[in-house]
Amino acid sequence: MREVGSASPVPAGRPSSAGRQSRAAGLPSVQDALPEQRTSTRRILVVDDTHLLCEGLIRLLRHARFEGVAANSAAQALRLIERQHFDLVITDVQMPGLSGADLTEELGKTHPDLKCIVITGYATKPLIARLTAARNVVDILTKPLDTNRLITRIRSLVEG
Repeated sequence: MREVGSASPVPAGRPSSAGRQSRAAGLPSVQDALPEQRTSTRRILVVDDTHLLCEGLIRLLRHARFEGVAANSAAQALRLIERQHFDLVITDVQMPGLSGADLTEELGKTHPDLKCIVITGYATKPLIARLTAARNVVDILTKPLDTNRLITRIRSLVEG
């Protein structure tokens, strides 16, 4: 099911230094927001040219017991996907060079079974139509990112 979602971040308690960094990257602290889960060996590729956002998502995934790998461009993501196995890709849309939309279209051709979640702060009708046409885009999430919704969606895709 493809849907566009938007929600406010989950309020967090007193932030740790990791929480302050993730909040600076536009993500709330997840120290107390997520229930304890069993360890997963699922590998998720996070693609974003903003280093802080990438690192914040990697920490979020680690806390949720997933293995996260960062790529700072769509081109780097394509190289990693050729050499390594990933269960899911989470990508931002706006990046220099190849965009996240370009990435999902390329993956639809070369790795059609690799599911993608797209994150954007610019959910225009033409962009949504383009992303919806990509066979492997399973969700489009808008910023500010609801991290609980993201983790719930990831679990439904890779563990369900």
